[in-house]
Amino acid sequence: MVQTETLNSILADLVWWFGLNLNDLDRMKITEVNDWLKQANRQKKAGYTRL
Repeated sequence: MVQTETLNSILADLVWWFGLNLNDLDRMKITEVNDWLKQANRQKKAGYTRL
């Protein structure tokens, strides 16, 4: 189980990195959040930056 503080940090990162909004996140299943998080991690490792 993920602690609330950790989950909040993950969601904040997704909002910042991809420009998602809270409504988008509210509608997502936890598996979808995990997929977005994996994509963010791949992009960071590849050297992508947010403009």
